Amino acid sequence: MSQVETAGAEILSEIVRIVNATTDLEERLRQIVDLTAHRMGQDVCSIFLLEDGRLVLRASQGLNPESVGRVSLFLGEGLVGWACVHRVPVAVDNAQADPRFKYLGATGEERFQSLLTVPILLQGECIGALVVQTLSPSSYTSDKIELLTTIASAVSGVIRTAQLYKNSQEQLAALTAISEISRALISTLDLDRLLNLIVEKSVNLLKARGAILRLLNPETQTLEIRASYGLPPDVARSRALAFGEGIAGRVAVDRRPVRIDDASHDPLVAATGLFKSILCVPLVSKNQVLGTLALYDRGGDLPGPFNERDEHLLVTVGEHVAIAVENALAHERSEALAEESQRRLMELSILYDIGQAMSTTVDLNRLLQIILTGVTIGGGLGFNRAMLFLYDDRARTLEGVLGVGPRDAEEAWSIWQRISHVRTVDEWAKTTDRTAEPEESALTKLARSIRIKVVPDAGVLARTVLEAVPFNIPDALNDPRTNPELAARLGTNAFATVPLIAKDRVMGAILVDNLFNRRPITEDDVRFLTLFAHQAGRAIENAQAVAGLDAARKSLLELQDRLIQTEKMAALGEMAASIAHEIRNPLAVVGGFARRLMARLPEAMTAERHYGEIIVKEVKRLEKILEEVLVFSRDARPDLVVCDIASLVNEVLSFIEDDCRENGIGLIADLPPEPVYTLADPAQVKQALLNLFTNAVQAIRRGGEITVHLRRTPFPEERISIEIADTGGGIPGDIMANIFNPFFTTKATGTGLGLAITRRIVVDHHKGEIEVVNRPGEGATFRIHLPAATVCPLPEAKEDAP
Repeated sequence: MSQVETAGAEILSEIVRIVNATTDLEERLRQIVDLTAHRMGQDVCSIFLLEDGRLVLRASQGLNPESVGRVSLFLGEGLVGWACVHRVPVAVDNAQADPRFKYLGATGEERFQSLLTVPILLQGECIGALVVQTLSPSSYTSDKIELLTTIASAVSGVIRTAQLYKNSQEQLAALTAISEISRALISTLDLDRLLNLIVEKSVNLLKARGAILRLLNPETQTLEIRASYGLPPDVARSRALAFGEGIAGRVAVDRRPVRIDDASHDPLVAATGLFKSILCVPLVSKNQVLGTLALYDRGGDLPGPFNERDEHLLVTVGEHVAIAVENALAHERSEALAEESQRRLMELSILYDIGQAMSTTVDLNRLLQIILTGVTIGGGLGFNRAMLFLYDDRARTLEGVLGVGPRDAEEAWSIWQRISHVRTVDEWAKTTDRTAEPEESALTKLARSIRIKVVPDAGVLARTVLEAVPFNIPDALNDPRTNPELAARLGTNAFATVPLIAKDRVMGAILVDNLFNRRPITEDDVRFLTLFAHQAGRAIENAQAVAGLDAARKSLLELQDRLIQTEKMAALGEMAASIAHEIRNPLAVVGGFARRLMARLPEAMTAERHYGEIIVKEVKRLEKILEEVLVFSRDARPDLVVCDIASLVNEVLSFIEDDCRENGIGLIADLPPEPVYTLADPAQVKQALLNLFTNAVQAIRRGGEITVHLRRTPFPEERISIEIADTGGGIPGDIMANIFNPFFTTKATGTGLGLAITRRIVVDHHKGEIEVVNRPGEGATFRIHLPAATVCPLPEAKEDAP
């Protein structure tokens, strides 16, 4: 046996031992090159393995150790590449002189002369090359070439065994990872948690640098990022992609995976300059595309582009993921449906509860209070504040009538604490006094001060009525639809308005806000408020219809009473006038003769003169009574002019000042400094006021107080109110119904025509109103309401100065 054959047998024996060793492939390849170089007497022995189209130096004895894993050749490049392409050994005495030689600078091979390389074949395919080199020129015999070829075959077996082991280990690891992912996927139905789990597990499985999971939004038909892992925030927050847009969009359309070595094809990722390769797979369940899963940059032991095995593995993962996502989406939909059903049930319950409360009354004011309480109470819609406006379609104006809500945060907290035990509006309605007049709150005053012309450019409230649609204004200061003056008066930057509609007719609007707890008003809030507003609109319409019928009934009764009263007055007037005329002439004769007798009686006849004075005094009293009767019977027409009612009140006060002073009666006048104009007959109005003041003085007698207030009231229509209150003990309850009847009096003297004349002047002649508030034991208050004048009197003309 030759020396080469002996060395070959020893080398093969050692290689068999190396093949059967349990060390990893890298270590076994290192042992083979050490053994081959030593036993064949070579200065260098190297192994190149084919990886992704390049021959990579994977083990070497004699070359620079730092070049291992870093130096590579293309197939066909250099002597090694040439041998691999042609699958034949190449032996040269002086490698650097061969034109096929390619110098690999990092290896330090410039020192070596001869070179022998044989291809490593596995099942007829070249998978690498085995190379030996010497420092001095050397010829390689056929025996050495054959030995190196035999060693290359053994290396092929080592690689094959290692690959099988590696593949089996990788498959086992993949199956284990998929099993773990599957267990993780079925561990939760929370969609967000599931998606974050998917990207994390996928990155760990394929040792990628990052991942993005997109889901299809059925409404916008776009792929939205729902989870990411290992990516910068700007990439993780990238915009949604349309179908066919970008790599993810293309994968979703084609329903096939895409593996790209150059990530610059995806502009969303290329812009970051962070990633080089992409692997993206579709998520398909029940033939429906749910989204995509993309991984970026493979790392780990084999950094670089993703390979075919990675693609198959991620496709398998994607199939499991799609099922899990479909289940989570179905669970999310079922939970959303359950939440929606629960919310709708709660809304229906609240609407039913408020409806029950609204059905307890047909009084409009009480109803409006219930409606706004329903809007603001915690057991209702729960807004902080609410205002209700009614629409006057004839005047085309929207006028505030009521506001419910606290004045400030402190009062809000106090109210919430006080009514925390009241759970429903119906419960609130049952616990509040239905007959009590609600106190005018600061918010009600604010609401009643708001009067809006319903035209397109008048702001959101006007548009709510004109367009019959709700508005949600989250930022009033920057919203061009908002009237800045109204927003400033409301003191809030976020509010919503909804129309009150009944039978396709807009009756008004409700404005709400959350000024104190700052909770944003959502579209669901507006939807629910709109639903409630329709219910409230129908209730208001019914209440207004009932109020209209009640007003019509009262008007008919009043008309009937007035007709009866007119007939009575006509009969009484006729009779009184007739009697007055019959009495007047004889009475004048009696009075005339009595005054003549008084003139002729000497001063000494004191008794006779006393009797005469009595006759004259009583004749004057009877003449005054006859004059009042004749005035009442004549019913003179008023001469209406625009006049200052404040000036008339001052004139009447000057008439009674002396009487009040003599009787110790205090006189308090609350009159505005500016003129208050009304259309009236000044003489008749002064007569009416004088009658009321005279009655007040007579009721008090001594030591009381008379107060007069004059003010202009804007609601329900602009009018003048005069209020005269006294402390005369009030009016007996059993005569209240008769105080305005002619000739009714409880006094020892007088005709009983004063209040009848006053009522005729106010109601019949001036289309006003008169009302009495009786406080038995304290006093009485008479209120006169007259229509306000819409124009001011012209100034008196002045002569030009000379």
